[in-house]
Parts: sequence; C-alpha cells; structure tokens
Amino acid sequence: MRLRDSGVPVRTKKYVTDDGCYLAIDDSEDYGIGWIIPDDGFGAYIGDVRYDSSVAPKDRETWEAWAVYQAVKPFAEGMTQLNGFYFGSKKKAQLALQAANDALISNAPWPEWAVRAKAAGWAPPKGWKP
Repeated sequence: MRLRDSGVPVRTKKYVTDDGCYLAIDDSEDYGIGWIIPDDGFGAYIGDVRYDSSVAPKDRETWEAWAVYQAVKPFAEGMTQLNGFYFGSKKKAQLALQAANDALISNAPWPEWAVRAKAAGWAPPKGWKP
C-alpha cells in the first residue's frame, strides 16, 4: 500500500455492487465502515454480522460481506453493539476501507498472513493477486 507523505493511503478503486452500493467511512462516531445504499445512506455496518468461518460463502452477496469482514477485522479496535467494528482514527479506518475494496476488487479473499502484513504496512508487489 502506498502512503502519501502525510501517512494517508493513496486511494484505490472503489468497489461498487451490482445495485450501486459501496463502502464508506462513517466518521460520526468511532469511525465505522458501512455500506452506502444509493438514496438511503448508510445500511449495514461491517461487523454487524460476524463471519468467523474461514470458508468463503458461495453466493455473491454473502461472499462480499464475508470478504469485507475478513479484510477489516485486523484493523478494528473493537466492536460496538449497533455499528459493528470501530477504528480508533480516521487513518486506521481509511486503511481498513482500502483493504476491503482491494479484497472485493481482486475477487478473492486475502490470506490471513497478507491481511496482517498489510495492517503492518506491507505493500503488495504490483500485479500481486491473492
């Protein structure tokens, strides 16, 4: 992952579902990450539903939620009862959001070692796929 001089990650592509939903940071409280539903605002937050299984679901919609959960979990500082995972700073939430978009765009979940390495600052080589 490339970082600007300020330490903020350089934006990657934003994943958009077939029905136009995408992930965004809700900075109103504890920096949560949730799905934006067009014309409605925030829908489900990441961590609202737990996906602790290491086996990827088969259907696309459940896979999307599972992949995002797995991608952001290492960045989370805890969970709230209403809004799932929370992140202690906007920078940490941005890193988690980037990891989630990368996982969805690559169409394959990252292995646990790669998620931990990315959280520690590792940048995958250009063209690397999980």
